[in-house]
Amino acid sequence: MDKERSMVDYSDRLSEGLAVLHDLLLSEECQRIIALTSSNNTNVRADSTRLVQELSEALESRAVIDQARGMLMTRLAYDADEAFDLLKKESQSSNEKMIVIAQRMVDSATRI
Repeated sequence: MDKERSMVDYSDRLSEGLAVLHDLLLSEECQRIIALTSSNNTNVRADSTRLVQELSEALESRAVIDQARGMLMTRLAYDADEAFDLLKKESQSSNEKMIVIAQRMVDSATRI
């Protein structure tokens, strides 16, 4: 009989706890927290996606700049730093991004 009473008490306490939890989850405060968390997760996802895209573009740019630098090293017998400095100076004097200049060099070499 004691076991049955203990089980009934346990069941009653569990039901009361679940009812309190249910009410808490439906409360205005909890709904506001859930909405904020969802909004923050969306922002984090958007930021992460943007970061991955920017890193991919940076890697692609780096490859093209390295190709142009290699072309300068081969054609002008420059070392890597001299070739990079030449690209940088041209970028600054023409007010163009280095990737634009490098891409133009690589494109002109592949047309030949």
